Amino acid sequence: MTTAREVAAVNTLLQLGYTWEGGVHWKPPLGPRPMQVAAEAARIFKQERHQAAVLKEVERLRAKHARPWWRRLLALLPFTITRRK
Repeated sequence: MTTAREVAAVNTLLQLGYTWEGGVHWKPPLGPRPMQVAAEAARIFKQERHQAAVLKEVERLRAKHARPWWRRLLALLPFTITRRK
């Protein structure tokens, strides 16, 4: 009986161009990478670059809008402090 994990592994190898001719090991593809695999690798690289840029922007905005330490401390107090007039 095959599990979902085994089916996924076989599908992955087939998509990467590996062949199985019986025996123990799968044979890797010979020659240049298939266009489909190269296009997928380029798409993943572009997506990872975009994610890194978004995370960098989030960190920049957090630093820009961070409250001073004493304001964060005042927010934790169970009462409010007001100015005397």
